[in-house]
Amino acid sequence: MQTRLSLALAAALLLTPALAQGAVSTTTPTASATSKSSTNHAEAGNMHQSVTLRVPTVNVNTATLAQLEHIPGMTPRLAREVIAARAKGPFKNKMDFMRRVKGVGPRTLKKFGPYLKFA
Repeated sequence: MQTRLSLALAAALLLTPALAQGAVSTTTPTASATSKSSTNHAEAGNMHQSVTLRVPTVNVNTATLAQLEHIPGMTPRLAREVIAARAKGPFKNKMDFMRRVKGVGPRTLKKFGPYLKFA
């Protein structure tokens, strides 16, 4: 139960900015009551299997504090360190990022490196 709640909360946090920008459609297709009911029961049993969260990549040279904090593995303290290091100039690549941000090493970078872009 706690896992489903965690996934639902994470999905809501990720979708909120997209909804504000109009990137996600809030309309649902119409269906008859019986087919809708049977579909919901089938989906409820497999919910944990079908829910996948996709975190978009973030440009570390322009990202806000909130955007950085949504990256898996990025703590609020680390996000503030990124902002502070970025004030001295843009990051060129992952190695430059790791060298300049206090608290980021190879293991930490491996966690959230796939979510970073430097363009």
